[in-house]
Amino acid sequence: MKTAADPWWMLALTCGLGGLQVLWTMMQSSGTSFLLSLGLPAPLTAFAWVSAPLAGTFVYPWMGSLSDRCKSRYGRRRPFILLGAVGAVLLLASLAWVETVTRAVCLPLGVDEPMLQRVILVTALVLIWLLNFAIQPLQMGLRALSVDVCPGAEQARANAWATNCIGVGRILGYVSAYSVRLGPTPAEQFQAMALIAILCLCATVAYCCAVIEESHHTPQATSTRLAMSPKRWLSVYRALPSGFRLLCQAQVCAWTAWFSFLYYSTIYIETLNKMSFQSSGNVIVSMQQGVVFGLAFAIVALGASLTLHSLMNRSKSKHEQALARYGIWKLLAGSHVIFGCILLATILVDQWISSAVILCLCGIPWSLLLWAPYTIIGSEFAGFNGDPEGCAERIEARNLDIGVVLSVHNICISLPQVFAAVLDGGII
Repeated sequence: MKTAADPWWMLALTCGLGGLQVLWTMMQSSGTSFLLSLGLPAPLTAFAWVSAPLAGTFVYPWMGSLSDRCKSRYGRRRPFILLGAVGAVLLLASLAWVETVTRAVCLPLGVDEPMLQRVILVTALVLIWLLNFAIQPLQMGLRALSVDVCPGAEQARANAWATNCIGVGRILGYVSAYSVRLGPTPAEQFQAMALIAILCLCATVAYCCAVIEESHHTPQATSTRLAMSPKRWLSVYRALPSGFRLLCQAQVCAWTAWFSFLYYSTIYIETLNKMSFQSSGNVIVSMQQGVVFGLAFAIVALGASLTLHSLMNRSKSKHEQALARYGIWKLLAGSHVIFGCILLATILVDQWISSAVILCLCGIPWSLLLWAPYTIIGSEFAGFNGDPEGCAERIEARNLDIGVVLSVHNICISLPQVFAAVLDGGII
């Protein structure tokens, strides 16, 4: 059986997150433009994107609890990974061709054009909500699988691999978005990007599930009948060690800001570019510049991630890794400060080039945000031997499974995004 020392095994373990990131990047870079092309009013775009954090708040914990209790002979995580991937592929394809399919169904029924447009919009919104629901078991399974099969001392390295794969996936997403921007209509552009995302997701998930093997696991008592009880989730949060609770509190604050950046930074750059070019003939150019900004941001993030990966590979001894783990907290705190300063700096500039350069630097704190929290959770939960406080033992004594712990963490990521989406809708 292959181990964490094998780079191909580590790639198989984490590449699914890269395939998923291609899909996320496509939705973040082109989803809003696609909805606007269908005739959706700009303020209602926030209603579409609030589905992602709501799904993360309610569906992700449910999937995590069910996965912890799963007794399938294929493992606890892989059935949920496959289920989520199949659902995401079918729903993304339906969304990309929503106008074509809806017209083919409604026109023979004699539906007039105004009503047809409303049906298309409602169907598109429903599909986006369902797509975000389908992604949750996939995302949960991929994250939990890494903690399940990777030793505690290798969690930092595994999460560095995951961050690298996410960075590559984000770059592929923006490259595909830029290459198809030359298409005649936003709908056809979105369809081309959807095909690329589907191929990437299918290939990476298939490779992950074929290579990674899961061992038998006995579910913890806390995993049962937990998913639909907010009071129980609160009790689980209170049962977590103080370091975990501090991490969750930091995530609440951080993701309130990151949601707006991820979904609207490209639109922000496009708008500044349109203001620089007063003629309407430069709309396509401004859209391309927004995608180029996203690509530059992804490259900066990947560069920062590769640097982190290199530093992790240099820390070979358990003593060095223990010291590095405590340094992760300082890196995470510093990344939040850097991100806040960068956002404040946008007040001082009104040209799209200057703003794009400043916002590209957000790739550095973004890579830390993707890597540090999951490294902390994974190394603590997997029983890292260099932990002097015995955090892993305290978690195990409280009958907490990794699906439950990741679910609490994901709630703290998703809930603030709901607030941010509502706030963005009011501003737009």
